[in-house]
Amino acid sequence: MVQPRTPLVRIIVLLASVAIACASGRVEAQAEQPDRWGVLDEIIDLMGKHALQAPQIEEATDAAARAVARILGDPYSYYMTPSEYQRTKEWFRGTFGGIGVALALRDGAVVITQVFEGYPGDRAGLKPGDVITHVDEQPVRGLTLERVSKLIRGTPGTRVRLGIERTGPAGTQHLDFVLVRDIIEVPTVFSRILQDDIAYVRITAFYANTPKQLEAVLSKLSTTARGLILDLRDNTGGLLGATLDVCGMFAPGVLVMRAYQADGRPIEYHTGTDYRQWQGPVVALVNGGTASGAEIVAGVLQWYGVATLVGTRTYGKSTMQTLFPLSNGGALRLTTGRFTLASGADLEGEGLTPDVVVPAKAAPALDLPLGLGFQTDRVLRRGLVGLDVLQLQAVLAALGYQPGPADGVFGPKTEKAVRLFQSDHGLAPTGQVDEATAQEIRSALRDLQDVGDVQLETAVQILREMLQDHARGDAQK
Repeated sequence: MVQPRTPLVRIIVLLASVAIACASGRVEAQAEQPDRWGVLDEIIDLMGKHALQAPQIEEATDAAARAVARILGDPYSYYMTPSEYQRTKEWFRGTFGGIGVALALRDGAVVITQVFEGYPGDRAGLKPGDVITHVDEQPVRGLTLERVSKLIRGTPGTRVRLGIERTGPAGTQHLDFVLVRDIIEVPTVFSRILQDDIAYVRITAFYANTPKQLEAVLSKLSTTARGLILDLRDNTGGLLGATLDVCGMFAPGVLVMRAYQADGRPIEYHTGTDYRQWQGPVVALVNGGTASGAEIVAGVLQWYGVATLVGTRTYGKSTMQTLFPLSNGGALRLTTGRFTLASGADLEGEGLTPDVVVPAKAAPALDLPLGLGFQTDRVLRRGLVGLDVLQLQAVLAALGYQPGPADGVFGPKTEKAVRLFQSDHGLAPTGQVDEATAQEIRSALRDLQDVGDVQLETAVQILREMLQDHARGDAQK
């Protein structure tokens, strides 16, 4: 039975009171407020006493917290459960303690879909296709992918024992592995040489380790390539500090943006004054999935003449969010400010217009390794709005499904597309994107290539012309 007036419920009640007071522009002493939340206690008490199936207090708390956050009517402000907050912190850090494998659920079994080179799983001899049957003697069949991942992850340097079922030509083997967890770094920067003197770099997000990764990539490429294509498509942003650091690698010592918080006073953000990491010409690719921090980088490159933007109009997000930790281990994500670019442009709902507009005639060039490309810190379901929904829609469209307009709103068409994807991949067709479905979506991305990517082809052509102009200019000196 659910007991009324538990400390956790009172935390949510207090949170609700503060949120509504702030939303109405008034914050008064709690003692002076009427007991407007007594009805919540009554409801919980009645459910605990009379409901045929009494709710769990944790579920009731999470439901109340989500409802309170929705009062603001802001798609970027929402409550995060403890597990969602923990996963978000790991993503933003760009590191976590683990063994370096990607997992998926297949007919109730936990299957290793990729083993990342150089990490404990690789060193121990785990292989794609291995089925995990036990983690530290605990059977895992029937558990959620999130639960299994939580069992495998842990403090670097600690041990974890995996029971593995491996099927091969000789039959099925039952193996036992003891691995020592290590620091796993989440890659967000991917690169390759497209032609002899043209480099391609894709940034998928701006996490704490992104600047370091990008600096290493640019340092290596600068010895062989003269021109750079920077792909910011479907990058929905990340940490402000990482975004500013990346801006500084192309435009040091400049004004990036002005931020405005509740008091209305502007705060100016500049890049550092270190030397420019890339000296050659740059073409940046953007599209409707380029949002927030990625738009800031694209705006700096365009405004200061560092790069030519190619693609389609960007998403248009100029609000800033802050994560506030809560006593239950969860967090409240709130919009706490707005920003304008150095040019004075407010991107909200408008986005950036590329210098060369090129519609995507083929699926966008996702070209991401397994386990990356679609990231969310919550279960996506009908009615939710956000950049993670926008990214989901872009990925589903690229995979050949029809999620409706790419507007960031999880509507009936997106739900139908998710159901179809789930049915095609042996998942329960719930229409909700839980961790298992998200992992399967990431897995499906591995076969997508950038063949027929007209935006990339145009960028290469423009960059080739820029390099030729540079060569003619050097010859005339």
